[in-house]
Amino acid sequence: MKKIYTFIFTLTLFNIALAQTIADPGVNGAKTLPEPGLVNGQGTFSFNFQNNGDRQLDLAPVPTTIKITLNKLDPILNAGALQVSGAGADYFNWTYNSGTHTITGTQNKVIPAAASPQQGVGGPVIFEVIFTAESTQAEATAGTGNGGNVNVQPGAGGNGDANNDNTSGYTYTSGFLPVGFGFTTASFSGGKLKVEWETVSEKDNESFVIEASTDGEKFVALDKVSTQAPDGNSDAKIKYTYSRDWQEIAKQFGFSPIQLAIMALLLISSLVAAKRAKKGAMFLSLALLVTVGIGCRKENKELDVDEYPTVFVKIGQINKDGTTTNYSKIVKVTAE
Repeated sequence: MKKIYTFIFTLTLFNIALAQTIADPGVNGAKTLPEPGLVNGQGTFSFNFQNNGDRQLDLAPVPTTIKITLNKLDPILNAGALQVSGAGADYFNWTYNSGTHTITGTQNKVIPAAASPQQGVGGPVIFEVIFTAESTQAEATAGTGNGGNVNVQPGAGGNGDANNDNTSGYTYTSGFLPVGFGFTTASFSGGKLKVEWETVSEKDNESFVIEASTDGEKFVALDKVSTQAPDGNSDAKIKYTYSRDWQEIAKQFGFSPIQLAIMALLLISSLVAAKRAKKGAMFLSLALLVTVGIGCRKENKELDVDEYPTVFVKIGQINKDGTTTNYSKIVKVTAE
């Protein structure tokens, strides 16, 4: 009998300890920006995810999931991948079902316990989206505007508070744009600037203008690309690719011939250093750049030091009447 009492007492203590340590996955602060938006315009849908409990969220046997139901919004995809960022997003793998307009996040790692209820572990989750239909302020208030609902499905770690398992955020529109941009990327590869972008729809579109900047504020027009939409109109996604030798483009930024030569020298020697795994070639390139390149100026503008200078790109949409109505988001050129 004594052993039975001891077992019951031990089990009671275990249950008390377990009750005192419980995970609490929660979401809050859902919002859709900008407010108001524009049909075919880009924006973001975001919320905060946190584990507010004093117990970690384990993966096994059941991971925590997040389900997001979008309304009059589509997420921007690049090669099928959602464009998502934020500290809270890193704890999940994200997929999109276009048939149901739902995004699902599945926990991919252990989420640590919170230091306190006021210091939850996680952070923002931010999706790039496009406004697909018009809506009114009344619809936004009623939860039927442009936006979405976020719901947490707790996994094996438990759920300390069911009141923070759901959040929603909606806005409305105040006009439309003739062209809807999807993803935009830009990269340096093999001495060329490569720009790719996608349109989700086009109306009375004539062409696109590719603009670049070294500071992200003052842009220079580089080239024009004609629309692929029949007569400038399309309801289907269209992908565009533009490529041009970087040294030709650099002249439009006002770089001097010696600056262009330095860029070419740095690129070639860096590639040689990487291929042969010899540090000497790289050091030689850097030495040449420091002693000669930094001193080369034109109109007080210095060449940024790297294989390529820092460059930002955006795409402008030109209507049939010659006006530019819409721009893609600004992206920083990456080196491949």
